[in-house]
Amino acid sequence: MTNTYRVKDLLTPEAVLIKQRPLTDIQELFQIIGELAATVYCRTDVSSKHALSAKQLSKALQKRADHYPIGTGGGILLPHGNVRSLNRFVAVFVKWTVKQQIEKIPDGAPIDLIFAMFGPQDSTRSDLKLLVYMAQIFSDHDLRNELRDSENSDQLYRILTSNDLPVSNVPKPSA
Repeated sequence: MTNTYRVKDLLTPEAVLIKQRPLTDIQELFQIIGELAATVYCRTDVSSKHALSAKQLSKALQKRADHYPIGTGGGILLPHGNVRSLNRFVAVFVKWTVKQQIEKIPDGAPIDLIFAMFGPQDSTRSDLKLLVYMAQIFSDHDLRNELRDSENSDQLYRILTSNDLPVSNVPKPSA
């Protein structure tokens, strides 16, 4: 069975954040992302048997980052992780007002735009399709500039979900 995803299917307005405080390291970044995702998606997107915690989400991101690159260059990070208790793909977007120097970036450029995704545990192939899709979206120089020029999270959400093309043929994870 396949499913079609759009950014607006992955991301809610509440999952978009603008940060000003500098980062100390990648673990702090993953902690911020994990806390945001757990807060936004905790009640509606997990199976009834398992709770979704910020620590669990942060660990999922770190596990992937230890084995795969998470930067696309140009100040963009696309961290992703799989979590057993999720029943669908979810995402958070964080914009830093000041670029952050952080490890694991292919071009060594400071980062300021982070789109993090979480998927069900058994969705590795789907993750790859969604990552390719998001990398294509963020390769658009005009889009990146528009995001960087945005002053609030509502604007960011509108930009991220406008002209949102579907990603098809993504296997639907089992519930």
